Amino acid sequence: YYKPSNPGTPTLLVPGNTFDSGQTYYWRVRAHYAETGEVIRSPWSQTWSFSVAPKAGILSLTAPDNGATGVGTTAALGFTWTNVPDATYDFSLTDSDGAVVASGTGLTSESFSVSASDLAYDTTYFWTVTAKDASGNVVATSATSTFTTESEPAAPPAPPATPSWVWVVIAIGAILVIVTLVLIFRTRRV
Repeated sequence: YYKPSNPGTPTLLVPGNTFDSGQTYYWRVRAHYAETGEVIRSPWSQTWSFSVAPKAGILSLTAPDNGATGVGTTAALGFTWTNVPDATYDFSLTDSDGAVVASGTGLTSESFSVSASDLAYDTTYFWTVTAKDASGNVVATSATSTFTTESEPAAPPAPPATPSWVWVVIAIGAILVIVTLVLIFRTRRV
């Protein structure tokens, strides 16, 4: 039982380390003693709840590095983050307009892969990861990390055009071969 020091405005302070981060707690109260000193039991109050914020900084994104540029788009791109014990993860990759490019839920490992065909050249992307406990409560959320993909490769140069004088030399050579063959067959005696 708790007897507040000021019954007109009862207050109970609970040490902060009593609660787990990312959890929701429920509470209710009822009177047990009347101001006259009589022992009574009033009905329970409505049940109220509060949630403790997830711990900051326990979930870090490790690859690709935040702010990385020139990230390749020719192969699948791997994403990794730090481990949160006994958690599953939700992954989200969005473009600069906020459109979801790729996502994954209920992931059991600290990695996710995105197909290169999902990524565009010279584009900035944003990614985050959320860790959840077995009940689906959020226990940690990462900061948002960004990266920019590589620029589109330049088209290979066209092969140089053959100069016209080369075609003239080839034509003259062909004519000389034909004339030589004709002369050989005409002057040849059987």
